[in-house]
Amino acid sequence: MNNIPQYLANSSTTILRAYTMYRPLRFFTILGTIVTALGSILGVRYIYYVIIGLGGGKVQSLILAAVLMIIGFQIFLIGLLADLIVSTVKFSKIFYSGCAE
Repeated sequence: MNNIPQYLANSSTTILRAYTMYRPLRFFTILGTIVTALGSILGVRYIYYVIIGLGGGKVQSLILAAVLMIIGFQIFLIGLLADLIVSTVKFSKIFYSGCAE
């Protein structure tokens, strides 16, 4: 490592990996909520423009809002799957370590 920014980049990557391995549901829930909130903001913006009568040219906002909300929900589901995998691995370690004796 030659300089401080490179060290910080490597360290932050390591910290992020460790956090996602041990707390995947929390990490992916926060990330999914942020993405879904961005989609919701764009959806509310589109509804506002429709109400005031200027919504004709804002269809791209509606499409982007729908895509962001779908992606946010999928990120949350990935977090659920990751949490189930972590729980299964922990359970199998406990179960198989007890059987070896």
